[in-house]
Amino acid sequence: MRNKIFLNKNVLIGYYSVLFSLLLLTWARQDFIPMSIRVGYLALVFMPVINRVYLFFPCLVLFLTASLLSFAGYTFMPTEASIYLLITVVFAFIAPKGCRDYKYPYLVLSLVLIMTVLVNLLSSGQIEKVSYSFLLLLFLPVTVREKEKEYVTDIIPKLFVLSTTSCAVLTLLNQQLLIKESFDYERLISGSLNYTCCTLGIGFVLALREFLKPSTQKFSKVFYAFCMMTLLLTVIFEASRGAMLAIVVSSVICILNQNLRIRTKIFVVISAILFVFVLYNNQVLDLLIYRVQSDTGTGTGRTEIWADKLGQHFNSFSLLNFLFGIGYEHTWNLGGYGHNFIGCHNDFVAFLIEYGIIGFVLFLSMIIYPIHVAKSKNVRSEILPLIAFIVITCMTLEPFSMGYLPYCFLMLYIYLRATDQSVASHNNVL
Repeated sequence: MRNKIFLNKNVLIGYYSVLFSLLLLTWARQDFIPMSIRVGYLALVFMPVINRVYLFFPCLVLFLTASLLSFAGYTFMPTEASIYLLITVVFAFIAPKGCRDYKYPYLVLSLVLIMTVLVNLLSSGQIEKVSYSFLLLLFLPVTVREKEKEYVTDIIPKLFVLSTTSCAVLTLLNQQLLIKESFDYERLISGSLNYTCCTLGIGFVLALREFLKPSTQKFSKVFYAFCMMTLLLTVIFEASRGAMLAIVVSSVICILNQNLRIRTKIFVVISAILFVFVLYNNQVLDLLIYRVQSDTGTGTGRTEIWADKLGQHFNSFSLLNFLFGIGYEHTWNLGGYGHNFIGCHNDFVAFLIEYGIIGFVLFLSMIIYPIHVAKSKNVRSEILPLIAFIVITCMTLEPFSMGYLPYCFLMLYIYLRATDQSVASHNNVL
């Protein structure tokens, strides 16, 4: 009787709507939330999952993404990856049989995991966040059976859009951007701004993809249009050039690969141009333009950091370091004056230095794998913009080598979608 109430679809939606609203109420608060309340909230989130293990991954996408994007010192939802790894292992063991029936890159991910664990243990005596993230990538798919995968891959983009848009709205309201009379050259999100904006960018690309689908209803198209405008405005206000570049390139690929009539594509492009024109005339783009014009051609020093760290690494050449790298902690300490105690600002450079040429090749294989395994042209057209987004952001940030969970969620979604060869309509597994 304990979980039978959640077998009703409407009850389940209402239940999670209340919990998500509670989470958003703590989105910008800084006062301490007792651990007992946070653990209790976590238990409430995952209570319905006991009978429906395949909902575990969607719950993480909705709740944990919003928590990681928040301004709060403490939210109802803990954000430590190790906690969710432990919960994932528990759900993986209670998951019904048949959850391992579909193709998945277990070998590549396992090799990357072994590399990160061994290299970091031998170099600094500790396990870094990247290892926990790859463990999640290995265990999470076990909670989704083949017959449930189509439903999960259908709902994940919607939840990602909902979570990121909610955070974008709260960002705008929290900073009162919409009622400012003047615009100063200050960026408003504290902390890991570029990672935040890139996560919002993921939401934008997923919203665009859902908007362009011929099967999307008109009401839903209005909702996705609102989401895209809100997410794009937030990224523009924060003037994240890397996020904007990833959004623009991925959006172009998404539109070109979508099976739409030419006039529909032209309409979308013209609408986008008009939207940008309105923003430009209202000085909304001023900070972004200022940051682009003030750049010296080094990507705010990124190219100098890459050259410095790569030069230091290969100047002290040893075959062992070339093959297996020097580990996460030593990479941060690598470099000349001004570039030590700082990351690589590039995941490809980071994997090459931290885990050697072997780790670099495994990382590339991990990204390319979905394109190789996807047999359907429609599936490829869906995942290509997302892979392009990942590649571009990995050129300026370190989402995977630093174990940033929203990118792990996106990668897992891409894997599930690439290996989902079903052409039937979505099953109502709820």
